[in-house]
Order: sequence, then structure tokens, then C-alpha cells
Amino acid sequence: MRELCEVLVIRWSSVFYVESIARVRRLSLNGLLLYKLGIVDQLFVQWPQLKEKYPCAHYVGCLM
Repeated sequence: MRELCEVLVIRWSSVFYVESIARVRRLSLNGLLLYKLGIVDQLFVQWPQLKEKYPCAHYVGCLM
């Protein structure tokens, strides 16, 4: 996906995804796809259990 963006000269944009606070045990389908495919630059989760399960995510605590 990144290669496609580079071909289209979309290098200046970043993708950030904040998982819903309702997702306690696992990521949503959108979050999981973005995480597994490496599409997001940063994935933020609001529960420490998710950070343990998905080490590349960033735990930020409650954002609401």
C-alpha cells in the first residue's frame, strides 16, 4: 500500500487510527486490518490489554 502511495506522490500524509474505547479485548475489523497490513503510521489503543496483545500499538489511556 505504501508503495502505491509513493507512486501517486502522496508522501506527505500520515495515517493515524484511534481504536474505540469500547474495544477492550481485541481490535475492531478496521483496526486489525490496518494493523496487520501496516497501513497506519500509528495505531492508538485505549486499554493496556490491547497494547500487550498488539505491541506496535500505542497505549494512550482514555481519550474521552
